[in-house]
Amino acid sequence: MAPIVAHPAPSAAPRPFVSALIRTYAAMLVVAAPLLALLLTPGLMRSRVAWFGGSSWIGIVGFEVLSLLAVLASVVVSAAVAGAAGRWRPRTAWARSRDLRRRRPGRWWRLAGEAFGWFLASQLVGG
Repeated sequence: MAPIVAHPAPSAAPRPFVSALIRTYAAMLVVAAPLLALLLTPGLMRSRVAWFGGSSWIGIVGFEVLSLLAVLASVVVSAAVAGAAGRWRPRTAWARSRDLRRRRPGRWWRLAGEAFGWFLASQLVGG
């Protein structure tokens, strides 16, 4: 009869990827706070409760600008809170991103597709 071998208990610490994802998500919530505040302002984002004629257009333009800034900031924010030593640092994040896009376009498009897929899934769930 073979001896019974106990498996090691799972570690209480989260895996590095999960930990980095949580840190990046929390940091982006802070960075995107103006966008979140704009979304919670009904006078700027809803035409039925507009403060004055055309105020919803101000909200729409503000939403687009703040969304673009949040996407652009996400590269540096992710490098700052979950960077890898020597490879993904805040100072080199844009250069590494450009390098990935130029040298490995297939991988870059795959990663862009994954990001879009997560965005689409969150919208379908109601996020």
